[in-house]
Amino acid sequence: MTKDEALKLARRALYFAHDDGYSNELSHEAITAIKAALEAKDEPVAWLHTKIEGVAVPHRPSDLNKHPERWEALYKTPQRTWVGLTDEERNDCLVEADPCECLATPEAEELMRTVEAKLKEKNT
Repeated sequence: MTKDEALKLARRALYFAHDDGYSNELSHEAITAIKAALEAKDEPVAWLHTKIEGVAVPHRPSDLNKHPERWEALYKTPQRTWVGLTDEERNDCLVEADPCECLATPEAEELMRTVEAKLKEKNT
């Protein structure tokens, strides 16, 4: 089980405990912290100049916005490739958004796929 899978499982368990009336301030804080951890993106540890061999800086270059083609972000770990949601994860999202399952319609499932496609477009 990956770290992300473990965090998602913990978030789901806390969410359902929260809905069943076992809520307390600590579980709410845990849910918030797990969501933040899952959404966090890896920040570059350095930037490599693509035009001048051997030039790297350990901070965001001042001309990065003006000349992004000159710089390549270096990370501690390789960037992850896009992994879409499974049907079960889409269903979990719908149930989480609407525990009464009023949204469990083909249209709602199509909306989930559309949103996921837009996220993929923005993040790959």
